[in-house]
Amino acid sequence: MLKLGERDRKRVLDAVDSEDLGNLFFVNNLRTCTIGSEIELYEGDDIFLMNWMRTSIVLASPNKSFSAGEIAEELGRQEFSGINGRKELLKPLEPYLKDEFEIQYREMLALDRSTFRKLPERNVNLRELFGPEDYEDLFDLYLRTPEYRDDFTPDAREEWALAMAEREYPFTGVGLYVRNRMVSGAYLSAATMESAMVVGVGTDPDWRGGGLATAVVSELADIALNENNIRRLALWYSDEKSRHIYEKLGFSRILDYGYFRRRNK
Repeated sequence: MLKLGERDRKRVLDAVDSEDLGNLFFVNNLRTCTIGSEIELYEGDDIFLMNWMRTSIVLASPNKSFSAGEIAEELGRQEFSGINGRKELLKPLEPYLKDEFEIQYREMLALDRSTFRKLPERNVNLRELFGPEDYEDLFDLYLRTPEYRDDFTPDAREEWALAMAEREYPFTGVGLYVRNRMVSGAYLSAATMESAMVVGVGTDPDWRGGGLATAVVSELADIALNENNIRRLALWYSDEKSRHIYEKLGFSRILDYGYFRRRNK
């Protein structure tokens, strides 16, 4: 393993974005993850494994000298609760992992400054999230949101607080508050000056249907693209009903993604 500092991050990120490499992203509870800005990288002839900012990334070269069975066997030795990556890379692993993982395939959408359609009126109840207390509010929102209850449990609060404290610029989030309680929110993940993922878009079930999530994502995109100067935002979604939120703001399909979630034992 090579320990790479922050100065090497751009080289690794360029590799992640390379057209010549496929990638799989392991997410959530990977115990071997590297904390902070250090990057732990193994480079072989046909594959690299990278741990960075609580996320582990596997990059495989296009000659695919590893069989799906060999890759699945290697993944079986790791401890993680989810995998996401390009559909064409995950699909061959499905027969080997379907008993342990729930499998979904989703579209990935993206926008940049030229395609972003900001809402004409800003909701006055929006707040940008900065410190630990703000992200405590977001965690509490996820506890009330059915789509996130499996990942955000009371026992996960300490790990969440640690992860939020270690995020780097231009990481940010947005919440929409009613009577000092967050009822809708989202944040950026894997943020660099080149790109960021919009994740955790959630609305309290009692407040759905009023355009709150649209207002949150519009504000978050505005901050990311026009204040932090991030070049592109991407996201994937699992609820077809939410697609209109993103298309209204200018997001469009760029590729198909898969998500494997480990089944609860």
